[in-house]
Amino acid sequence: MVRFARFLTNEARLDCPNDMASNGEVLVQEIVLKHASRSRQLIVFDVGANVGQWTRSFFEKSDVLRLNRNNAKVYAFEPCSSTYETLRRTFETSGERLTTVQKALSNTIGRST
Repeated sequence: MVRFARFLTNEARLDCPNDMASNGEVLVQEIVLKHASRSRQLIVFDVGANVGQWTRSFFEKSDVLRLNRNNAKVYAFEPCSSTYETLRRTFETSGERLTTVQKALSNTIGRST
């Protein structure tokens, strides 16, 4: 139901498909990783992580660049319980590289449905 609602919203706004290769997210990852200090830990937030496509891409790129596996840490935030469980299971073996958080981030304090 959530995906269908998102589809309808995007169609109504005439949004293009949310493809990381064409929406600039891959470029942002490449630039951040290219300029990341090898001597300091890089901490990244994946807000609205969904099932972890962005995080997976980030880890793949950091591995290609031979960034120290302990140097890049991702905190993935996903509030939806079923999606969060998929995210958590997908990255069960990632160890210290990833912390999953079943919460939403906002500019205000409060609760929402």
